[in-house]
Parts: sequence; structure tokens; C-alpha cells
Amino acid sequence: MKVIVSHDVDHLTFSEHARDWCVPKYLLRTGIELGLRRISVAETGRRLGALLRNRWHNLDALVQFDREQGVPATFFVAMTRGRGLCYAPEAAAEWVRRIHAHGFAVGVHGVAFAHPDAICCEYSTFRERTQSEPAGVRMHYLRTCDATLGWLARAGYAFDSSVYELAPPYKIHGLWEFPLHLMDGHLFYTNGRWQSANLAQARDATLRRLDAAHRNHVRYFTLLFHDVYFSDAFLIWKKWYVWLIDHLKQNGFEFVDYGTAVQELERGVAANLTASSARVGVRL
Repeated sequence: MKVIVSHDVDHLTFSEHARDWCVPKYLLRTGIELGLRRISVAETGRRLGALLRNRWHNLDALVQFDREQGVPATFFVAMTRGRGLCYAPEAAAEWVRRIHAHGFAVGVHGVAFAHPDAICCEYSTFRERTQSEPAGVRMHYLRTCDATLGWLARAGYAFDSSVYELAPPYKIHGLWEFPLHLMDGHLFYTNGRWQSANLAQARDATLRRLDAAHRNHVRYFTLLFHDVYFSDAFLIWKKWYVWLIDHLKQNGFEFVDYGTAVQELERGVAANLTASSARVGVRL
């Protein structure tokens, strides 16, 4: 089983959210998790410090870590604003260039999921502003409707990774769908909106998920870790990601990106078609 690591970029600065409720919710969440003793006083101080510095991302540190660990991660960056996602396309394009400069693939963190014209606009905006092709797409909040995957395919995307289910990749409308198998939030928000699982519980749940994927014959295991949590302000989340990468390396898992997986799958499809044609020829 090979592993595909991905990161969704939901925030860049706190000031982006001057007109919504994201910052008050951030403060409320911090206060409740402190009161419930889910986080320490030190973590609380770091979260407030990030707010004062107006920095709501940890892309530099995460890019450096992934490079040092040899993890070919894919980052998903939005090209339009949406629910709880407010950074400008210009800022997004600058980060796409910076991430590309370190050798990582970048796809679109899609907002439009029910409007085909808006889906095409996000795709073309990425191309125009970054002068590059998007690696693929993942929808914000994993939102899709029955027609979304077809519209994504027609827009020009090579793959999507928005469907959360324990299944192998499959092709639909000419688009490769890589189901998402493991997400940080699903591990730590087990009983609502507040951090409820500890590090040991998150590790155990991760191992169970990996084992279930193996039993389900999942060839490419896809995981999502949000960059905002690669910080000592979210210490358990960061420790979990560092542990996970080390665990996968120590146990012989191979890391690939979506682009490599698509190429491997396409070669497999071609080989099967060739073999099928040969068998037909023999019968004839």
C-alpha cells in the first residue's frame, strides 16, 4: 500500500475574517478546550500569539518538514472565497508559486461544487494567476453533489479527492477519484466541535484505519493534514502528524503524490486493455 499525503490551505491571516465569525469561534474554541483541559496554558498562549501576529497558517514549517522527510505532499489552495475561507486569489497565487518552488504539487481547493461555470472559473483562475496547471482538486468541506465529479472532469481536472470513504481509486467521467481515507479533524473531533481525543487515541484510530484499508485492498492510502495544525499551538495534532510520517517510513510504506498515482493507474488500465485484447485474439 502506497501513501498519498495532502494538505488543505483554509486560512492565511486572521484579518481575512474581519467580516465573519471565524475569529470569535477560534477564541471560543480555545477557551473551551482550555477549560476542558484539552490544551495547556502554553498552547493557549501560542494560539493568542498567532492571532496577534495575524498569521493563521504554518505553510513554511510544513513545507520544510515534508521536504526533510522526503514526503511528496500535494497542497490544495483556493482560488475563490467560500464558507470560512477568505484569502484573496492574489495571496493564493503567491503561495502556489512558493510551494511550487520547493518541488511540491499544488491543486485547487474548490469552493464551487454545485455550479459548473463556477467550477470552470476556479480552474481557469488557477491557470491564469499561477501560470501552471492545477494538479487536481479537493472540494472545501468535501462538499459534492451528484453532478460535481462530472463537472470537475469537464473543467479539465485529472483527479479529485473529495469523497470520504474507505475505497480504492476509481475512474468516473474520465476523472480519477481518490477517496480520502484519513483526516486529522475526524481523529481529534470525535464528540463534537472541541478537541476530544488525546494523542494515544488518535494513534490507535490511525492504526485501525490503516489496517482496515489493507483489508479493503486499498492500493493508495490518502490522508489529509491541515497546515494550520503544524504548530505547537496545536501540539497534539502536530505530534500526531510527525509520529504518522515516522511510523509510515519505519514500516516500509512508499510515499507518492497524486500525479504519480494517476500515471501508475493509467499504465495499469492500458496493460489490462492490452491483455484483454490479446485474450480476445487468442479466442478468435
